[in-house]
Amino acid sequence: MNAVFCCPRCNTALGTPDNPRPEPLPPCSHCGWSRAAVPGRNWNLGLWLTAGMFALLGLGAGGFTAHSKVAVLFTLILCGPVATVGIARRFSEGWVPLTAAYTVGLAAGFVFLSDGETFTPGNLRFPLAAAAGSLLLGWLVGWLKHSE
Repeated sequence: MNAVFCCPRCNTALGTPDNPRPEPLPPCSHCGWSRAAVPGRNWNLGLWLTAGMFALLGLGAGGFTAHSKVAVLFTLILCGPVATVGIARRFSEGWVPLTAAYTVGLAAGFVFLSDGETFTPGNLRFPLAAAAGSLLLGWLVGWLKHSE
């Protein structure tokens, strides 16, 4: 028994019993889905530059947070989960690597740009756990926002 390929959006049959998965796949007559309309996972130069920009912004945010002695919790929340959720909601394509680039920059800012008093070298577990939690929260919000 051959399973006929169906449209992933509306579940309309795109193949026939004689040709269950035609090559190339025809567009769906019901909803208009086509293989060509699916966004590719290729990274063009603009997406690479955007990821680099977010890594630098994360580095700056990590350094700023690591030097704010008074409002460290406020800046940790603002530069951590609030920023990653904003990135994940704003960018429909590339939200996974863009939030990861920002979070890697944020963690690098915590580690390498610290003044030594706000986050001591022996006590980096909390800020790094906050960065990892921010990344996971951003990915969850992005997945909920952009999944079909």
